[in-house]
Amino acid sequence: YLRDERKVHNLLFVYSPSAGSWDKPVWVNVDGEKKKREWTAWEEYPGPEWVDVLAIDHYAKNAEAFARDLTRLDEVAVRAAAEGKPCALSETGVSGGIGESAEFARGWYGYLLAQLERRPLAYAMVWANRSTGKERWVPVGALGDDVDDFVKFHGDARTLFEGELRKLW
Repeated sequence: YLRDERKVHNLLFVYSPSAGSWDKPVWVNVDGEKKKREWTAWEEYPGPEWVDVLAIDHYAKNAEAFARDLTRLDEVAVRAAAEGKPCALSETGVSGGIGESAEFARGWYGYLLAQLERRPLAYAMVWANRSTGKERWVPVGALGDDVDDFVKFHGDARTLFEGELRKLW
């Protein structure tokens, strides 16, 4: 609709399944009966003619889950290279927000940068806070969060924040 009818030609279509739901069993209806079967994210991939960027969304509560699920990103990177597409980590963060997983959140931004250095990514996106409750994504010093780790992340030459973007219109 946007491309063909509205003539919008500056869109990028990103295929980005959740790393946490990859290869998990799903319930399907077969002849009126619910059956469990394996599902892979590639089943719903529309193909390279429809997608501009291959990516994953990834949230984890601990380092083990984060590292395990990043193997999905490695798989996506291989496919993206084969199709001549950029690869991205389209969303990432501490699952449930840093208030829910405070121990894992300490040092998380440094851990994220270290993981990303090893991968050929076009971008990785983390969220900004929209509240200061438990579901916050950026540390809040008054709540005892690891602010120093975030300050280093913010100061890293490879990061870009909303306030640093040039005005597009």
